[in-house]
Amino acid sequence: MTALLQGSCICVPSEENRMADLATAMRKFHVTWALFTPSIVTLICPEDVLELNVSVLGGEAVSKANARTWATKKTLIVGYGPSETCVVSSAAIITNPQQNSG
Repeated sequence: MTALLQGSCICVPSEENRMADLATAMRKFHVTWALFTPSIVTLICPEDVLELNVSVLGGEAVSKANARTWATKKTLIVGYGPSETCVVSSAAIITNPQQNSG
């Protein structure tokens, strides 16, 4: 609801667009902010979604490759949640994907 309260809209592409070419659907809807699972974001190149400013990754572990690819091109927020009922309960903006977290 936050997006709607801020004057944004929620876009849901057709099943065909989601499965065949998500980047094209995102360009069609002029998506600027999106929440993805890391598995899905590997199917999209940052260069194919130039209007996308903020990517939030959650629901699965984020790989170093995901972080490097997206944090260097866009604002990347990694969200963590303990279960399916709370996909994101904490989040952090990734500013240095090269840093080793241990």
